[in-house]
Amino acid sequence: MLRPTVPTRRVLVGLPTSEIGAAALAGAAVWALACHRKANPLDRPSPSDVGRLASTLVDGRYEDWSIRSVTDECVEVRWKERDFADIVRPLPPGFPEDRRPKKFKGEVLTAWEMVGLGVNAHRLHARVSATPVVAIAQRSALNDDLATLELVWPNIRNLLDPGTGLDGWFRHPLIICGPTTPWPDWIGSVNPALVVCDGPAAWRSPLRRCFTDAPHLLVLDRSSPAAVDECDELVSTRAETGPALDQPPAGIETWRIVEQAAPPASSNDDEDLF
Repeated sequence: MLRPTVPTRRVLVGLPTSEIGAAALAGAAVWALACHRKANPLDRPSPSDVGRLASTLVDGRYEDWSIRSVTDECVEVRWKERDFADIVRPLPPGFPEDRRPKKFKGEVLTAWEMVGLGVNAHRLHARVSATPVVAIAQRSALNDDLATLELVWPNIRNLLDPGTGLDGWFRHPLIICGPTTPWPDWIGSVNPALVVCDGPAAWRSPLRRCFTDAPHLLVLDRSSPAAVDECDELVSTRAETGPALDQPPAGIETWRIVEQAAPPASSNDDEDLF
């Protein structure tokens, strides 16, 4: 997930049932990204970003402020941020400019403090939220699966701190969108750490194709005829497709997919890639 590949990773995972599958994989991806970002900060803003609106932390909450200056020593927004300047994230042109501040819930900070000893929960949350995991799924079903997952993975929902819709970018480690979610013009200026597609409709979504440079993970339920058909079509019609694991766990299949996917031309572009 964190190591770029050419072509970008596309992996199909067929499960005996998809119940909690997408939720568990999204949770594992956010956890892995959090562990990585503890020691690997993002790029800091550059002098060319002066004057741009940016997402940052002000008194322990998210707010959007204009960048006033950038030097080798600090990035000045509302105050001088001498350390962890990477949490000042310039917003893409056209990004909503009227977002309300977002306060951290205590249980969310507690979950992020569990990532490691001495972790600054606010800052790590901001680092991960700059390149979040995007889940394309039916929202109510995914929320139900997250509630079930908490029975075996306590606090996972607080760690994911999921946001609904793309306007929550830079403020949530997990962004949940539906297969028919429209995309804004600025979508090409951001890049998720991973796109998790829960089922065939999510995989065929034009929204998925907006993230051509991100790795994609397709989760299919082998008990669903539609999912079986999707798997068979992907495997049989694409010569480059091959097993992703030599010996996957019993009852699970994994396939590596190679595709040449271009972003959709418009929100009405529903062209079938396959």
